[in-house]
Amino acid sequence: MTGRRSVETAIGETFPKYLADKGKGDSGNQGAYRKDAKREIHRFEEWCLGQRRDRANASPPESWSGVVDGDTVRFADLDTTVFSDYARYLSSEGNTAGTVLTYYAHVASWCGWAHAQGYIPRHYARESDAEDPLPENDGRRPGDQQAWEPIHRDLITQFVDRRVSEAFDALGAIEVSHADRGDPESEAW
Repeated sequence: MTGRRSVETAIGETFPKYLADKGKGDSGNQGAYRKDAKREIHRFEEWCLGQRRDRANASPPESWSGVVDGDTVRFADLDTTVFSDYARYLSSEGNTAGTVLTYYAHVASWCGWAHAQGYIPRHYARESDAEDPLPENDGRRPGDQQAWEPIHRDLITQFVDRRVSEAFDALGAIEVSHADRGDPESEAW
């Protein structure tokens, strides 16, 4: 490994390069994926530094001090256990399984990129021990889930039907003169 790409590199130094590679536009600074990935890798760094409460790995949660003693997280500080603890942290934050998996996927993507770039020897985030605390993927995608039970859907539909019918009935009771109707004039009349 060159000095540029070493385990002694601060992880935050790689974020702009990673985000540029994943972003859209001429300079790689656009796109929804980039915006979401930026938020999540910065959350990961803050968690590593102990700047976030962690109810899953510390009791009380505010006692979480992170995975490093200093103010810089380096690739040398990362291993499978760090990603496993982070997965446990994400799972304890009250998000849905799909959200936890999405947040973790952003961090795992960055970890895979760092491995491919030569910063770390392995893709720690995708090792089975790291992913064990993650919720099961039920295979559903956003939008696949029906939010209401059939009875609720029927009740809502009936309510809307009733309100539309009442509105039409009220509209039908309004007297509008022929001159105000704006009806097209026809020579046949």
